[in-house]
Amino acid sequence: MVNDHNLATQSEIEKRDALVKVLREEFASLKKKVTLDNYFSTKSEIQVFSNEIEKFVIKASVKTLDSECAALAKCFTMQIP
Repeated sequence: MVNDHNLATQSEIEKRDALVKVLREEFASLKKKVTLDNYFSTKSEIQVFSNEIEKFVIKASVKTLDSECAALAKCFTMQIP
């Protein structure tokens, strides 16, 4: 590479530019991979939370139906003489 006493030669400059180009391409590739990883991670978190909300709504619905059935049964038993 370049030392403090000599200027860089043309071949050294070309090697440096080629290395910079390769590093930039690798960085772009890694950046794309990180973006995809974040996307899939976020998508899976959304799916998990959606499932949890769905479970909560189903449990609340079943509890409501049970309470309604119990209330109706109580009304019918009170009406019988």
